[in-house]
Amino acid sequence: MLAGAAASEVQRHHHQPRFAVSLSARSSAAQEPAVSTSRAGAASERHRSKRQQQQQEPAAATAATTITTSAARTLAACSSAPAWLQAATVAAGAASRTLAQVAIHPLDTLKTRMQVSIPAPQLQVWRAVMSSAASCAATRRAALLAWTGPAGARDLFLGLSGAVAGTLPSAALFFATEAAARPALAGLMGCEADAAPARLLASAAAAAASALIRVPADVLKHRVQAYVYPSVTAAARDIVARRGVAGLYAGFGATLLRDAPELVIQFTAYTQIKALLHKASSQDNTHGASSSHDAAQQEKQQAGGPASSTAAAVAEHLAVGGAAGAAAALATTPLDVIKTQLQCGGASSVGGAVAAAMRSGGGNPAALFAGLGPRLLQTTLCSALFFTCYEASKVRLGQMAAAQQAQEAQQVQLVLRAAQLEAQEAATAAAAAAAVSRQQGSGRFWRRRRNNGSSSGSASDLWETRAELPAA
Repeated sequence: MLAGAAASEVQRHHHQPRFAVSLSARSSAAQEPAVSTSRAGAASERHRSKRQQQQQEPAAATAATTITTSAARTLAACSSAPAWLQAATVAAGAASRTLAQVAIHPLDTLKTRMQVSIPAPQLQVWRAVMSSAASCAATRRAALLAWTGPAGARDLFLGLSGAVAGTLPSAALFFATEAAARPALAGLMGCEADAAPARLLASAAAAAASALIRVPADVLKHRVQAYVYPSVTAAARDIVARRGVAGLYAGFGATLLRDAPELVIQFTAYTQIKALLHKASSQDNTHGASSSHDAAQQEKQQAGGPASSTAAAVAEHLAVGGAAGAAAALATTPLDVIKTQLQCGGASSVGGAVAAAMRSGGGNPAALFAGLGPRLLQTTLCSALFFTCYEASKVRLGQMAAAQQAQEAQQVQLVLRAAQLEAQEAATAAAAAAAVSRQQGSGRFWRRRRNNGSSSGSASDLWETRAELPAA
């Protein structure tokens, strides 16, 4: 699209006629009254010729300025990011996050049931079965057989419709907000748009915005997962009827309280672990490059080519991203327990959620880490996939930006070349007309703007130059 716009601009300059100079002799006997040969008439004629010559001089500069302005417009049009690419990025991000949510939904169901403490009869039965399965081999075998059947699959995916209905729009809002906020925040901080601080703050702002959609979906999903309601529709109808729309935003503050430090820990841990790995790798290459083993390893890597290096980079991003997610999950699990308690209706305040969690664990502070296993696995997988896609998108966007810059430079060179040619032709036309006017010593020289045929004047309008000379 950008190339087409610039190419059409260059093509329009290339195919249109340039400057027209016509010399039309006119008969002084038929068209002009007789002119006296007095000294005053000669002075008036010289004054008019000088004024015409002064008007001719700006012709080349005017044409060059006009076409240079057109080149600047072409450059500005090429520099703007295509809207379809931004929309595709948002759609791809929303779709990938939704698919990830579907994949990890069983882990989320286990985590929710382990964290919440509400008097739901079916939840108590589930906990009793899981507790006995952990301590008794016979019960464990029966529970595993039940969970591997259709009933177990349906049980693990309870609330999935609410998760998908909330994840798709909230993820789209997240990626759209992050893409819009990152350049603005980078400008305020004086760094590149792809720098880690800009991405971190933009992600925090996007998470806060997407929470407006994500929190109601989490409330409905968690209450269905904890057996409080049989379906998402029944949960929404009852909560709105009893507490209004505000009831759907239970735990909104706790969600923001969990998301902010989780993002900070994830990005910080990822950056630090990656820097340590690169530092260790550079030290190994520096001190051990002379050994035969290292030489063999380097030869093997070179033989693998780009595919081998790409696979190694992907493996590194998966490992480092997973480690960063595990660190963030370990540090923020107490905040996640509080959020789940509030969203499932187990408490109405942060203090009440902490007290309820402690009571369910018999006063043991370890109760604030309930569901750590499923959450650790869930966050590790999501973080590994996120940072792998994040690094891949950085590489891809860098390649696209380099290609776009090269294309922009080529288009601008073409437009500037057209400007130079038209400026040269304008100067040639003006010089020719001035020479003829000086030789004749009289006559009339004028210029007028001739539109190129479009409905409105544009940078490619032509200046028609004409010199009318008296008959010899």
